[in-house]
Amino acid sequence: GAEEVTRSIGWPDAALESDVALVLGGDGTLLRVLNRLRDGPVVVGVNFGTLGYLTAAGARDLDDVLDAVAGGRMEVTNLSVLQLDLGGERFTAVNDVLAAAPATGRIIQLDWSVLDGRRGVRHRTVEMGGVPCDGMVVATAVGSTAYNLSNGGPILDWNVDCFVSGFVAPHLLSARSLVLPRGRAIRLTHLGRGAGLRVLADGEPVGTLGPGASLEVGMSAARARLGLLPGTTGLDRYRDRFLAGNANPFDPNHPGRQAAPPEAVSGAGRPAHLPPES
Repeated sequence: GAEEVTRSIGWPDAALESDVALVLGGDGTLLRVLNRLRDGPVVVGVNFGTLGYLTAAGARDLDDVLDAVAGGRMEVTNLSVLQLDLGGERFTAVNDVLAAAPATGRIIQLDWSVLDGRRGVRHRTVEMGGVPCDGMVVATAVGSTAYNLSNGGPILDWNVDCFVSGFVAPHLLSARSLVLPRGRAIRLTHLGRGAGLRVLADGEPVGTLGPGASLEVGMSAARARLGLLPGTTGLDRYRDRFLAGNANPFDPNHPGRQAAPPEAVSGAGRPAHLPPES
């Protein structure tokens, strides 16, 4: 996977300066590469994982992908990227940012605000109040079909330049998802009731939000460049994975699946589009 490659040999300059990066793996590996190579080469995935929501094709169609890449016929989508500021550090995410209680059954009290800024200068803060809950998920358009979907949030078209936030298991009837445009951000503050929150970016732990601390999430100026086969759009992905026969998209027999041949898969990991395990 991308994480193992990064740890062992680092990211070679050739990867950052190339025109196309071909990723053989599942959605988790593809997300890590998209994030690392943002504003760089077009990233094209071939599914050797479970769902393959973001990949161009399954392992059996590798030749078609290579032909499209060689012929310059890939459809390129510039995906939005989230920017997370936590504890003096900055992180990015292509899918989503999650701040969640380390264990269920213990209500966390969160205060949230919307920061309104133009040209990078935040000039107005709208206090939205406190919410007892298990956490918050903030997702990009492409990430809206991941944890956000499982959390009851809206599905966003990939071409809409916005992001969505939603509380996880809010103990408040008025707590609903909120879609915000580029230029705004969310500040989330732990009011001190309950344990610290785990903070994850694209499913990877990046830190902890302790009592009294705050984090901010908004849209980065960077873009992640995803390559798909000609004629394919985000709506095609959504239809084929989630609407085909109204079936479970993780079912191996689902008509929209692009699974690799059984002999090509070694081991089993948790799909990137499932909520992280506690």
